[in-house]
Amino acid sequence: MEEGDPTPALRFSRVSTSTTMLCRAREFLRAEAAALHHIAQRLDAQFCAVAEIILHTDGIVFITGIGKSRLVGEKISATLASTGTRSIALNPSDALHGDLGRLRNNDILLCLSNSGETEELVQLVVAAKRLGVTIIAMTGRAGSVLTRMSDLVLEVGPLREACPLGLAPTTTTTAQMAVGDALALVILEQRGFSADDFARFHPSGSLSKRISRIREVMRSGHALPTALKGTLIKEALLTMCSTPGRAGAVVVTDEKGTLLGLLTDRELQPIMAHTNDIFDTPIEAVMCKDPLTMGPDASVHAAIDLLQRTSREHAIIIDDFQCAIGLIARSDVFKRPRAADNTEAAMRSSRA
Repeated sequence: MEEGDPTPALRFSRVSTSTTMLCRAREFLRAEAAALHHIAQRLDAQFCAVAEIILHTDGIVFITGIGKSRLVGEKISATLASTGTRSIALNPSDALHGDLGRLRNNDILLCLSNSGETEELVQLVVAAKRLGVTIIAMTGRAGSVLTRMSDLVLEVGPLREACPLGLAPTTTTTAQMAVGDALALVILEQRGFSADDFARFHPSGSLSKRISRIREVMRSGHALPTALKGTLIKEALLTMCSTPGRAGAVVVTDEKGTLLGLLTDRELQPIMAHTNDIFDTPIEAVMCKDPLTMGPDASVHAAIDLLQRTSREHAIIIDDFQCAIGLIARSDVFKRPRAADNTEAAMRSSRA
C-alpha cells in the first residue's frame, strides 16, 4: 500500500458515511414531497377565492413576511410579476417606518407566516386594514391572530419540519413556495397569459431567445451574406468573411431573391480534403440544394429543435414567395463552443 492511501477500514467508513448521508437526504426529500401531497389534497374554495381576487384586482399584490418567509415571499412576488400580475415584495419593518405609503385601498397584502403570530406582521396588518387594503394570510395555524384578522386565508399546515431538530424552516417554507407557485400558475392560465406575453417581460438572456420569434434574432439586411447563382466560390468566400457577424455561410439566390441553396464549410471541407482547385468553380456546383428553411414567425425554440434534430449549423428564413429574407446560425441560438471555422483557412488557400 502506497504512503497516503486510505486504509480499507477508512475507505469503508467513508462509503458508509456517504450511504448514510444519501439515505437521510432522500428521507428529507420524501418528507417534503409527502407534505406537498397532503396540502394538494386539502386545497379548497379559499384558494379559488384568493386566485379570483388577485386575477381581477386593478391594484398591486404586495407580499410580506419575516425571516425565511420573507425570502419565499420575494420569490412568489417575482413569479407573479413575470407571469402578468403586478406584485412587489414588501419588507414589514420598512413598511412600519414609512413604506406603508406604497399601499392603496385597491391593493392586496399577502402575508406569509407559519405561526400566524409574528408581531411585525400583526402590526402591519392593523395599519394596512385602516387603508382599506385586502388582507390574505398564508399560514400554518388555523385560529392564529393573523388568520382572524385576514379577509382570506390559505392554510398550509400544520406541518412537521423535515429538519431533524424540528426547528429550521424547511417543510413549511417549501409548502409556502409551492402554494405560491400554484397560485401564480392558476392565475396565469385564467389570464390567458401566453409565451409571447412571457417574452415581453424577459427581453434578455437565453430564456428570451427560446420564446422569441425568428424575425427578432435572424441575420438580415447587411448581416445576411448572399450570392447570386454563377458567383465563383472565391467570391462567395470573400462575402462570407466580410459580412458582419461571420455566419460561416452564404445564401445562394437568383436575381429575384428566390432561394436556390446554401454554401457552408460543410460543403467545402470534403472537397478541399482532396483538392484546392475549386475556387474558380461556380457556387451552385457545390452548394447544398436542400438547406433547412423556416418562416419568420416560427419560434426560436423551434429553430433550436430543428438544428438539434438535423445536426445542421444553419437555417434560412424565407417568406411566402420562397425568397430568402434571413439566416439563423447555430451560434445565434446556442451558447456553446462551435467547431472550428475553416472559412479563413479556405481564403488563405485561395490566395496562395
